[in-house]
Amino acid sequence: MKISSIKLTKFRCFESKNFEFDSHIVQILGANGIGKTSLLESIYYSCYLRSFKTHIPKELVNFDSALFSIVATISGAYGNDTVSSGFENTKKFAKINNKSITSFKEIHDILKVITITQNDIAVIDGSPVSRRSFLDHAIVLFDSEYLNELSKYNKILRNRNSLFFMPKRDLESYALWTSELLKISGIIQQKRAEMVAYIKNELSNLSKDLNKATDIKIEYKPSELIIEQEHISPDLISEHHLDTFNKEYFYKRTLFGAHLDDLDILFNDKIARVYSSRGQQKLIIFLLKFALIKHAHNLSLEFILLIDDFFSDFDNKRSQDLLLVASKLASQIFITAPTENSIFDNLNFKSQIINLNL
Repeated sequence: MKISSIKLTKFRCFESKNFEFDSHIVQILGANGIGKTSLLESIYYSCYLRSFKTHIPKELVNFDSALFSIVATISGAYGNDTVSSGFENTKKFAKINNKSITSFKEIHDILKVITITQNDIAVIDGSPVSRRSFLDHAIVLFDSEYLNELSKYNKILRNRNSLFFMPKRDLESYALWTSELLKISGIIQQKRAEMVAYIKNELSNLSKDLNKATDIKIEYKPSELIIEQEHISPDLISEHHLDTFNKEYFYKRTLFGAHLDDLDILFNDKIARVYSSRGQQKLIIFLLKFALIKHAHNLSLEFILLIDDFFSDFDNKRSQDLLLVASKLASQIFITAPTENSIFDNLNFKSQIINLNL
């Protein structure tokens, strides 16, 4: 799988621009603000029908325009496919080979994308929300139906939390929504635990591929189940869980479930969020993302890798080691940088260079 071309119309800073890609590795060069990240953004949008920088399509429109479009040509084992997507008349649109689609799930058979951007540092030093988001997105890469489970969980959580603002405490509704929450929470937490197990296994293999030993550990921390039974009755609440019932009404929120899960990420047996340097945090992000691609590789799945200005904290040797690992895993790699990168000097493969300054 690779992207052979992309045509941008009124997308971000591009009024109208065509790009042709003929290499396994593509360097995108240019000064700040010239459109390097925007080009990666357009590739990501072609896969997920959303940007990795904003959820608002209107913000992707070029200046005072009312629309944008992206046309990506994907070359695969069975020929070429065209994914057309964009925003027009205040609505998003997407087509595969001129046939309208309604969800990015329909694109996943022909285009799969993983990004490494500065925002990913939040997985290390950000809140648990960022780590849950990383884990959930990792699962979606392999199981797009998982989004339905997350959507169902969030709807149940909203309904359950709304109970705590009612003028009268409703034990029967509380028991009903608790049962529903526990059921879907168990499904989500099982899938998260399985994904962490895959990542841990691949991390141990990847560390052997690097010349310098690295010790990165990741541990899943599911929220403690204050109530463990899946099917809860009002009588059971009254007999065994009345304290939880009262606490949740006092705090007016659900105090257990998948929305409170977290990850522990360790570097050399120390908490990465506290003790690792920025360069070490970037290395962790690289290897976490590589672990996902490696898992896909083992399943005979191909991913395109987008790396947005992420090598700046590494010396050439470390950068070359990482790029060599990436080149063995991803079907195509796009890398942005302000100038031509010397990390390619001693490697046995060449890259295509697209200089946006010219």
